[in-house]
Amino acid sequence: MVAEIDMKLLTRYPDAAIDDPDRRREWIDHVESRERGDKRKRTQHKREQQRLKVEAQRESGPSTTTPIPLRQWAKPVDISTIDWTSPT
Repeated sequence: MVAEIDMKLLTRYPDAAIDDPDRRREWIDHVESRERGDKRKRTQHKREQQRLKVEAQRESGPSTTTPIPLRQWAKPVDISTIDWTSPT
């Protein structure tokens, strides 16, 4: 990372010394501010995508129910015949 910063410093300031702390600080501030801006853009993009996803789900309207096909011998259980106090 340090070598990369030094190379970028030399390309930006060809006549500057690498050990110049003011120029190094300025460059690091520039890189960090760009990273913060990128992070903000990514966050905004994620929020926008989530908002569009939620809106698409809302616009689809109510879903239609599909009945479950039961076999001919299947009957609903009469819950009045169940012993709810039984331990088993």
